[in-house]
Amino acid sequence: MSYSDLYFQSQSRPSRYMVIAAVIVAVSAVIVYYSSSVKFTRASKQTVSKHQVVNVLPQQSGVFWEVPTVDQGWVTYGENPSKLDQVAVDERDIDKRKERLYHYVVLKNLKPDTLYYYRLISNSELISDPAGAPFTLRTLPESLPGNTLSPAYGTIVLPDGQPLEEAVVLVNIGGAVPLASTTGQTGEWLVPMQHIVQKETLRPSTVELNTILTINVYSENQQSVVKSTISKASPLPQTVIIGKNYSFLEGDNVLSTTDKPTKSNNSGYRVEIRYPKQNAVIPGSSPIINGKGIPNEYVTVSIDANPVFSRKVKVDQEGNWLIEAKTTFRPGAYTLILNTKNERGQTINMSRRFTIIKSGEQVLATTATPSGSVTPIMSPTGSLTPTGSLTPTRQESPTPEPTEIVDTTLTTTPTPPPPVSGIDMVPIFVTSIGLVIIGAGLFLAL
Repeated sequence: MSYSDLYFQSQSRPSRYMVIAAVIVAVSAVIVYYSSSVKFTRASKQTVSKHQVVNVLPQQSGVFWEVPTVDQGWVTYGENPSKLDQVAVDERDIDKRKERLYHYVVLKNLKPDTLYYYRLISNSELISDPAGAPFTLRTLPESLPGNTLSPAYGTIVLPDGQPLEEAVVLVNIGGAVPLASTTGQTGEWLVPMQHIVQKETLRPSTVELNTILTINVYSENQQSVVKSTISKASPLPQTVIIGKNYSFLEGDNVLSTTDKPTKSNNSGYRVEIRYPKQNAVIPGSSPIINGKGIPNEYVTVSIDANPVFSRKVKVDQEGNWLIEAKTTFRPGAYTLILNTKNERGQTINMSRRFTIIKSGEQVLATTATPSGSVTPIMSPTGSLTPTGSLTPTRQESPTPEPTEIVDTTLTTTPTPPPPVSGIDMVPIFVTSIGLVIIGAGLFLAL
C-alpha cells in the first residue's frame, strides 16, 4: 500500500445519505422556483397611461390601460405578490388575441374584501410600477350595499353610420372608481351603476340623478367625450359618433342648430327590443324595457311574472318606445313577449329571456348581443306572405356638430416600466448553484 493510499483513507468523507439528501434539496429548489408562478424574461419598454382599476365588485374587478404602440396585452394576478399564477385576457380577446392600444381585462372569481396583486403583460414582457413591484387592487366587502340607479347605456357609431364594435367605454363620476364596458356588434354598450364607490376608501359615493358624469369612448383610431347627468345617461339622448364630443348638461348647446336627429333618405324603420338583451342577467328589482318600432303604432309588452306584468305604449315620431317597469320583480328567470305591427301592417311577436338577481350577485354587462328572434304572424285581413325578416332598417344620423369638450378626465401621468431590461439572471444563477451542488455530491460519492 502506497503513502497516497494511506493519506486518502485517512480523510473523512461525507456520508452517502448526506450526499443524496443534498442532491434532492438542490433539485427541489430548482423545481420549486420554476413552478412557483408565471415567469417572463424581460421587462417591457412600453410606457403605460390611463392605467386604472375599474368596476370594483365583491367577486370581480377590471383593469384598463393604454400603451403607445399596439400590443397583445393581458394580466397575471394572485393573492401572493411572488406567485401571480392566474391569467386574465382582454374581454374582447376570448376567442383570438389582437394587438390593441387600449386594453380592458376583468379579473373574475375573486374573494370579497381581499387585496390582489397583478402585473400587466405586453407581448410577454412585464409592465410593473416604477419600483418594479406588482400593482394592487382590493375587492369590495360582500355586505356593501348597492344603490338603485339604472344602468347607463347608449349607442356609438362610426362617421359613416355603421356600428362601432369593440370600443371601450369608461364612465367617470367624480372621485369614484370608474365603470367600464365595451360596445357590441350593434354599437350598443351598457354599464351597471349599482356599486359606485370612492377610489381611496371603497365606500359608497353619494350620487343623485343630477350628478354629472363623463363618458370616455376609446376606439383604436378615435375618441369621444360625453358630458351628462346620471338621469340623462339611461339612455343617452342621442347616438354618439366616434370622434365627436357631446354635452347633455343644462344650458349647453348640444345639438347646435336643431334638436331633432336627421333621418336617412334610403332606409326604413325597424322593430326591435333594445333592452333587456337576450339572456341578460340584471341586478336589482326591475329591467329596462325599450326598443324601436313603427311611429304611431302601439307596442304591447307582457312578462310572465306573478301577477303577469303587461303594458301598452305608443311609438314616438322617431321610432322609439319606452316602458317604465316600476313593478318589483323577484329574483328569477323571466320571458318578455312583445306584440306590435311592422311597416306592412303585419302583426309580429318578439321574445326575450332575462334573469333578475340580487344586487350583491351583480355581474358586468360587457357586450351587446343580437336582437331577439322575430316570429311574423299574418294579419287576419292581410294577404301578404311574411318571409320572417323585418322591413329595411332605418339608420339615425346623429345631429350636427356638437359642443366641443376637452378630455380632462383621464390625464393619468404615464407610468414607466422598471428600468431593468434584458435577460433575467435569477433563474440562471439558481440553476448554476444547483448544478454545482449536484456535481460536487456525485464527485464525493464516488
